[in-house]
Formats: sequence, C-alpha cells, structure tokens
Amino acid sequence: MEPADTSPPGSADTPSPWFSIWIRPRATLRQILETSPRRQIVTLAMLGGVASGLAAARAEIAAALPPAAVVAGAVAGGAIGGLIGVYLMGALLRITGRWIGGLGDWSAVRAAVAWAQVPAIWAILLWLPRTALLGGEVFQPDPAATQDHPASAMALMLIEITQGVVTVWQFVVSLKCLGEAHRFSAWRALLAFVLAVLVAAIPVLILLYVLGVTGALLSAG
Repeated sequence: MEPADTSPPGSADTPSPWFSIWIRPRATLRQILETSPRRQIVTLAMLGGVASGLAAARAEIAAALPPAAVVAGAVAGGAIGGLIGVYLMGALLRITGRWIGGLGDWSAVRAAVAWAQVPAIWAILLWLPRTALLGGEVFQPDPAATQDHPASAMALMLIEITQGVVTVWQFVVSLKCLGEAHRFSAWRALLAFVLAVLVAAIPVLILLYVLGVTGALLSAG
C-alpha cells in the first residue's frame, strides 16, 4: 500500500487529486477520505456519466442522428445516468466488499467509485481531435473521412488506442480506489466487482425468464 499523505488534497504541498489519482490512486483517495469524502461527488458522477454517454453514442442509432442531437442526448442522459450509477454502484460495492472482509462504509466506497471516473473524464478531451478529424461523421461507425486516407486513418487509430489505454487504466484505478476504501487489496476489489456484477444481473435474469415464460404461455394460448 502506498504511504498516506496527511496533507489535504489539492493543498499547496500536494498535487490536485485530478492529477494524482492517475499515479497514486490509493494515497489520493486516502487523503480525500480523511478530509472530505463527499467532495465533488456529484460533479464527478455527472461528468463520468457524460464520458460514458459519449462512448455509448458511437453506435448505429447515433449514425442516423445529427451530431448535435447525439451530444445533447449523451450529455443529458449521461449526466443523470452517471449520478444514479455512482450512488447505486457505491451501495452495491459496499455490500459485496463487506462480504469479503472490507471495512469501507457507503461514503468511502461512493467516493472511490466517483473519483475512479477521473481518467474517463479527462478522456473526454479526446473528442476534440476526433471531431476535428471526422467533422460531422464523428459518431459514424465507419466514417468516410478515413477511407482511402491513410494519414486520417492512422490518426484515428492513435486516438482509439489512447482511449483504450485510458479505459484499461481507469479500471486499474477503480480497483485500487475500491481497495483503499475497503482497506484490502486490489485483487480482492476485483472480486467485489465480480460479485457486484453477479448480484446486479440476478434481477435482470429473473425478469428475462419471466418474460420468456409469459411469452411462451401467450403463444401456446
């Protein structure tokens, strides 16, 4: 575990958690939990949701809509979904973490989930060169701007690789932050995440089963 720094996050003696969370996630989160665990939770949740909304917008349905409409939907829907997601995921990971020996309360785990969004939030900036490169085709799954244009295709590939690296590192940061909140290892945090996914999937599977049975009965009738 990284040594804890007792200086308040963002003070003159320590870097902003918006930067330090990238390389010192455990120490950064510990500083936050010891000073203000509710700090910027809403902002982080909403911005993280916007990042997820923009990523999800790169689908076939978005290709048929004007880019402005896609962005508006991703921002509005993503902000609301991100806020709900952080609170629900925080509650769920508190429960699953406690099952395997975690000590974090809901406030600590919620802060861990929220601050782990920072890499994804910074990655929103990647939409600037992407938009400059593709223009109105920015949400197209197969943009014509890169067809028969090797330089454009290469630039887009570099953006995609960068996005992929950020996504992987965000997950690593998430594990380290959750581990710090619960006072256990990142590997145990991974188990807590797996358990949370399984628990969340149960009602969905039950609903699908009920719908399937209902549909079969209606068809038979």
